[in-house]
Amino acid sequence: MKRLIGRIQAKGLRYWIRVTALAALGIVAGRYLREHEYWLGSRYAVYRLMQNLRWEQPYAQSTFVVTVGDDDYWKGEFNAREPIRRDLLAHVLEKLSLAKAKAVAIDFDLESPVPDGSIREVPAYLDETIRLVSTMDSATKRHTSVVLPSTIGYDKRGMYVLESDVYSGYPAPQDHFFKGYIALPPDARLVPLEITLAGGNALDSFALAAVRAYDGRAVARIKNLNVFPYGGYIRPGLFPQMNVHDVLTSDTDAMSEKVAGKLVFVGANWHRYAWRDGPLVDTHMTPVGLIPGVFVHANYAEAIIDGSDLYQPMGEWLAYILEVLVLFAVSLVFVAEMHGVRKIVWLTGLSLLFVVVAYVMLQNLGIYFDYLVPLVLLFAHFGIDKISEWRKIALDHIRNCQKITQEASA
Repeated sequence: MKRLIGRIQAKGLRYWIRVTALAALGIVAGRYLREHEYWLGSRYAVYRLMQNLRWEQPYAQSTFVVTVGDDDYWKGEFNAREPIRRDLLAHVLEKLSLAKAKAVAIDFDLESPVPDGSIREVPAYLDETIRLVSTMDSATKRHTSVVLPSTIGYDKRGMYVLESDVYSGYPAPQDHFFKGYIALPPDARLVPLEITLAGGNALDSFALAAVRAYDGRAVARIKNLNVFPYGGYIRPGLFPQMNVHDVLTSDTDAMSEKVAGKLVFVGANWHRYAWRDGPLVDTHMTPVGLIPGVFVHANYAEAIIDGSDLYQPMGEWLAYILEVLVLFAVSLVFVAEMHGVRKIVWLTGLSLLFVVVAYVMLQNLGIYFDYLVPLVLLFAHFGIDKISEWRKIALDHIRNCQKITQEASA
């Protein structure tokens, strides 16, 4: 310990001021990169690696997904039409309701052609919309909750405001009817919850509204949170699912075996340009790759309902303290007087410890440990300092040799 204290003192005040400044700069830079979604792809890769290391992989327990696929959209009755055919959505909703789905969340844009509502629906599609509203009313009377998307925009002050939807002009069912905004956060690891509208009213996210329709107790557990990360992500292939054609042609009893008591999401899963041509529509980058938005919403809903993968983020102050302790430990190892191999072993061990800490905090505390940037800066500083030290030793050796040569010549 005395030798270590001596080594610390020998480095001098300027040295430790530089170390402190670089650590502080690195911590601030790390926070800046995180807040502005830089390196998000790399963060997703780390997140995916951490998830793959879990001893228990997440799976869908409460949700079911119905998709409008290529065969439905490009070859089937949907006729490759935009906006989506609302009469067919009504038919899907009716079948799911008769099959005793507990809640049905329809993940399609239902925005009016004019946001201020002066035109709520194009006359050519009016009958379709009336059928959707009528079916929604009959579904809720069967105690199947219905969740529709709400369109949001911004006012001149930058506050959220509601814009008109095609169903806005019709009386909403008194019970079992919910609405939520379908916009997703830039970072797909974060579960969106409520937003505050101009005027002070709150609006649920689409996933939160779906969970509220399915199980209000799950919503009550997270009522004090805003947006938060969670530990698991379910790949689309692991969700129980059907395409629309199978839903519309299946026997109600057979359907009931699959969807009764479930929260069912209905959404898009066709290719953009033509049948199986181009990227999928409405896709979003997530820790498990590029996936359709309906599966992102289903992931969020599963996380909220299950609750085991939801974590309140650690306070920033505690994260700062942990980073400072990590960087301080690295600094001590660098200045400690030990053999080169032993120092490498220590630094490797500390690096592995940081990986374990990051894993635990990601999986159990719901935060990402941003130690990488300050750590790289410190490694660079210590490397430069070591090179300077070797250079000084080499120059001293050369001077001594020159001095000895001069004395021998004299």
